[in-house]
Amino acid sequence: MVKLGFWQLARAEQAQLNLDNLQQRGTEVLEGWQQLANQQALDGYQIALSGIVSQQSLLLDNQTFEGRVGYRWLMALYSTEAATQAILLDLGFVAAPVSREQLPALPQIATEQTVTGNLYRPGVNQFNSALAAEPGFPKRIQSLDLSAIAKLLGLSELSPYVVQLKQIQAMDLQPNWKAQVMPPHKHTGYAVQWFAMSAVLVIVALSFIYRTWFRS
Repeated sequence: MVKLGFWQLARAEQAQLNLDNLQQRGTEVLEGWQQLANQQALDGYQIALSGIVSQQSLLLDNQTFEGRVGYRWLMALYSTEAATQAILLDLGFVAAPVSREQLPALPQIATEQTVTGNLYRPGVNQFNSALAAEPGFPKRIQSLDLSAIAKLLGLSELSPYVVQLKQIQAMDLQPNWKAQVMPPHKHTGYAVQWFAMSAVLVIVALSFIYRTWFRS
């Protein structure tokens, strides 16, 4: 148990390093599509891209934001430098209408855009990995499976990253994705629990030894 305590302390230190790296990356802005070819991890970096926005909106289902239920709004941005290059834009949360039969009314987005946002790589949804795309556009989907989305949109190449925007054409957005990094204090708390359990076991063992010795 003591080893587990020290392991959790090491995890806490690593978690703090991960958070520090994400914060530092968020202050740097990568310029242009060529940056996406970089093989290093790009999570957390800001990137500025120019391109053509697809008018085919995707709505990722089962999202929540400030107590409301809705969707995460996604659109593809196509490179003007290489016709095959594209990346998904995350335009944040949009509230769902009262009726499930209705989809939210989305603002019109101009085709040509220069955007700046933070890169993130979507994780795999262990509970629902199927895209389950519904007919028409805006198209309701159930997972952020980028390979399936590429096929859906007829793309030969789609970046493994998504650009999370806070604003587009002077319109404020409501980003609702957060990096899945466990806070260091949670690891520290687990370490304290393991150390406490170890101490209790030591006390119990010593008490047992003492009683056994005293009786003999």
